[in-house]
Amino acid sequence: MPERIRELLDALAITQQQLADLAVVSKAAVNAWMKKGTKPSGDALLNMRRKRGINPDWIIDGEGNMFLSNSEWGTPKSLQNSYKPAPVVGTAQLGPNGYWEAMEYPVGHGDGFISVPSSDPNAYALRVRGDSMAPAIRDGWFVVVEPHNSVAPGEYVLIVTTDGQAMIKELLWERGDQVALMSVNEDFGRLTLTRDRIEKIHHVAFIAPPSKHLL
Repeated sequence: MPERIRELLDALAITQQQLADLAVVSKAAVNAWMKKGTKPSGDALLNMRRKRGINPDWIIDGEGNMFLSNSEWGTPKSLQNSYKPAPVVGTAQLGPNGYWEAMEYPVGHGDGFISVPSSDPNAYALRVRGDSMAPAIRDGWFVVVEPHNSVAPGEYVLIVTTDGQAMIKELLWERGDQVALMSVNEDFGRLTLTRDRIEKIHHVAFIAPPSKHLL
């Protein structure tokens, strides 16, 4: 796959940063695709497909052509059978110091679903309240979290610390027992945590508009 990412850059005559902008990820994420063979998230694949007609199946396994023809704009094979509703289990409300309070609904009293192309059977969604993460995540939009999928530098993650603080950050790097994070909102800056302070770190796969909300 790294070779196909390089081919794509050459074909479009763009830089890694420009591809990152196209996929709505960071440059570090594109670098991970090229150097580590990390697969782009479904959200990144859909962004590239929607904006430039890039074939997700070609990126993932080399199947088909690099670009889709007008008759091939259905659901790509690499994403087929992966669409599932992610239940909305609560609300992410910005609190002091950039932390989030996840206000969960009682069992059986969720707030509908978000239709997303996720392969994680335990994917769930949180509704975002407040403008403190705009424009990346807007008030009333949703973040879809995949607890069983791997995390990658340059992508958003949901972090829960051992003292119960939750936050949505960009993962910068993981080295030994340290994890470096950058706030989506620049006002809160950078944060480094040791592994023993992290209870869970989950991949934020999608940022979904209200139109994806199903009751």
